[in-house]
Amino acid sequence: SGGATAFVNKGTNQRWKDTLSATDVAVYEARALAELGRECAHWLATGAFLR
Repeated sequence: SGGATAFVNKGTNQRWKDTLSATDVAVYEARALAELGRECAHWLATGAFLR
């Protein structure tokens, strides 16, 4: 319930880990890498730049 608003709200403090399955996370990470490239996907996942 809550749709996208609730999902984004749950994105803080890794609360999404109880919402998404391991398969969901793997699909998301693969898509981020394919669409954004290694550096941007890393930044999106960690908030840090690759060195």
